[in-house]
Amino acid sequence: MLRRLNEKSWKELDALKKEEVYLVLPISSLEQHGIHLPVGTDDFTMEAALKDLVDCPELKGDFWLLPSIHYGISPEHLDFCGSFTLTPQTLCAVVEDLIHCMTVHGWKNLVLLNSHGGNTSLLHGMAQTWKRKFGVDIFHVDFWGSDFFNDAASMLQTPIQLDIHGGEIETSLLLYSRPQVVKEAELKTMTDDLPELPKYRGSWTAKELSPKGALGGATKASAETGKALSEFVKNKVISQLEAIARGEG
Repeated sequence: MLRRLNEKSWKELDALKKEEVYLVLPISSLEQHGIHLPVGTDDFTMEAALKDLVDCPELKGDFWLLPSIHYGISPEHLDFCGSFTLTPQTLCAVVEDLIHCMTVHGWKNLVLLNSHGGNTSLLHGMAQTWKRKFGVDIFHVDFWGSDFFNDAASMLQTPIQLDIHGGEIETSLLLYSRPQVVKEAELKTMTDDLPELPKYRGSWTAKELSPKGALGGATKASAETGKALSEFVKNKVISQLEAIARGEG
């Protein structure tokens, strides 16, 4: 089960078998998601997922939820107002400070639950360094920058490899879980930008690829698709966390 660590006292937490426990640290971002979605899209997607996962009896492992980090690595979106990014050094420093506190109290396992693709390569790249430095095992569950949504392709009208940012998936998820933040009048004016990310130029920016900042099939989104995707996200995260707890991750 996934329980909120910040609702327990130090005495309750100290009594846990910490070598058997998995701490879960959610990390998202604050960045533009086109003219139709709020800058908090990654955060809201994470919140919706956690609402389904916390205290869910289907999750059998012993998982404890840390408070979220609401900022991430988003320099590719800085051409658009409302995007706030950390430097890689800052995000690393924050995560390292938390891992240090884990080691003081004997925790041995950390799952990074990440809802922003811009964080993925950094967090994966640092895992072995953090293992070597702190003696803590680092696990990853990534919504973006991974194959997480590949098995949901049949639910979508947009090719999965082209639904990159603010597209059918994210718009559908928010139309279902938080419809009041979706700018439906703006959505009706949208046309879908479906560029592939450059193969070799890693310094691309979102504005270079889409004047409105959305990369994907936002016009194909619906609350019905969002409901199906929300159930998919819940089940996918449960399956990945359970695999981690079984030692398969």
